[in-house]
Amino acid sequence: YYQNLESCEEDGNSTCTPVKLASAGDKMYWKIVRVNGDGSLRLIYNGISATPDSSDLAHSYVVGNAPYNISSNDPKYTGYTYDNGTDSFIKREVDTWYQNTLGKSNYDRMVTSGRFCSDSSGYQSGSAFGVDNIFASVTRLVRYFMGMGNVPTLKCPSTSESYGGSYRLKAGLITADELAYAGEVVGVPGDSYLNAKADQHYWYWSMTPTDFDENLAGVGSMTSALKYHSVLYDHAIRPVINVSVDSGFTSGDGTVENAYVIGVE
Repeated sequence: YYQNLESCEEDGNSTCTPVKLASAGDKMYWKIVRVNGDGSLRLIYNGISATPDSSDLAHSYVVGNAPYNISSNDPKYTGYTYDNGTDSFIKREVDTWYQNTLGKSNYDRMVTSGRFCSDSSGYQSGSAFGVDNIFASVTRLVRYFMGMGNVPTLKCPSTSESYGGSYRLKAGLITADELAYAGEVVGVPGDSYLNAKADQHYWYWSMTPTDFDENLAGVGSMTSALKYHSVLYDHAIRPVINVSVDSGFTSGDGTVENAYVIGVE
């Protein structure tokens, strides 16, 4: 479930069959992740129905499944970009999705170039928390197991690495810290607002580097719980955008039955 034929073939598939996810004019549903400091809203994609299900990809809350990267034998492959600017596989998928959907619509002008964080800071060599070589995100978010509260952050720590970091983008992915603020705990099954009922068919990626364990680069993902997996896994893609709502909503009250509507002229 890739965004184009080239991505499917690049990931080593010999048979690639097109799947129609939506038609022009279909409504697009989102969940509010948070209100940004500038007053814009950070939203995560939630399908083309107010009540998505897992009957198939087209009716789910994701836009595809793909590996985060197609190489994993270096910590740099945890980055949303690496080698000072090379796009990860997942970034190319998200960018292609945006260009083919909102980027071709009048809604593009309402989508702001927001901050996205692939926090590659604090890389530590050596075993800790049961894995080898961890990033600062793991130190922040596994404190639960030491009887301490998690300490997620919405600020993007500076990094000295040539991969990851802070970006200004039209579309990206959620961070593990944002999932923690929503109520998720590393390794503990939950049912938060952003946990889509632990649907194993559509476990989805964050953009947060976590570890380099047994020569495999790892990134945070939302499964039955907040976890970290090798970048080679096929997980779902739930794009995140930031929108300006200075002019308010056209209609709606924010409930599932009567969602807010963002209108454009």
